[in-house]
Formats: sequence, C-alpha cells, structure tokens
Amino acid sequence: MSKLTQEYVQKLFHYNPKTGILTRKVRTHGHKKGSVVGRLTSGYLNVNIQAKPYRVHNIIWLHVYGKFPKGIIDHINQNPIDNRLCNLRETNYAGNSRNAAKSRLSKTLVRGIYWSKFESRWKASIYVKGKTYYLGQSLDFCELVCLRLAAEQCIDWDSYKHNSEALAFVKEHIQK
Repeated sequence: MSKLTQEYVQKLFHYNPKTGILTRKVRTHGHKKGSVVGRLTSGYLNVNIQAKPYRVHNIIWLHVYGKFPKGIIDHINQNPIDNRLCNLRETNYAGNSRNAAKSRLSKTLVRGIYWSKFESRWKASIYVKGKTYYLGQSLDFCELVCLRLAAEQCIDWDSYKHNSEALAFVKEHIQK
C-alpha cells in the first residue's frame, strides 16, 4: 500500500480528540498494542508508517477528516505536542508564522511595535504576504498597539483572536 487512507490509519490507530493522544490498535515493529504513538523530533511528534516518516498531527488530520491538510497544521496554543483536535487548525505558512511564539529577543510586549532610538519614538509595522507595511509612529505606545490591532483585524488574520499580542495588551489594560 503506497498511499495512506483514512481507513488504513483508522485500522492502525485510535485517536482521542479530547486528549490528543494517538495509540496503536495493532502491534507493529516492536511497538505494543495500546502504546502511545510518536517520538519527539525537532519539537514535533513523528511516526513512521510503511517506512515513511509523518508528523503525528498530519496523521490525526487524516484519521479525523479523511485527507491530509492542503496547507499545514497549526497548533493554536503554540505547543507542538498538544494534538487535541480543538488545538489543531489547517492554515498556510503565513497563518502559522503569525501564530508563532514571539522571539525572546523582542524588547516590547507586542510584535510589530518597536522603539526607534534614532527618532526617539515608537514605530509600528505589519508583515503581510512577504512585505512589511509601515503603520505609523508615536510617543504613545498604546496608540500604536491599537493601530496594530486594527491592521490585524482589517487584513482578517484568522489567528489574531488566538494569539494577537496587541489584542491581549488591549484586553489586559481595559480591565484595569
């Protein structure tokens, strides 16, 4: 069998969508029936099927929806081993990048907002489809946070509700 099908992976594995755990239904190559599937490689759980490596979240997608994702699978909470169905969504590389964890080197609370030493003010930008768009500058950090959030909403980022640092900042400061 060369092409994996939903029927085939459902014969091999049991998936619990609430826990995100994939277990073996049959004994294969030294793995016991009932054992948890996946070995951690490069931060993701992987499994070999028919001597070919697959990411566990892609096998889960095939198991549940009957097809491999057209794009890529994004882990909404940014935990690549949390394969609960509610944490997985199909997206493209741009959507996945927008949901990536902020760099530890970032000096601000909100992605896309930075302090310009040369101009002594805050600046805001947004990166869309390979291009950086300048949003504005101000001495008021909060003003630029709102500008950044408005830009995220205008371009309809599907991940801004889940992982927008601008949205989190606004929510936190409105509640105070």
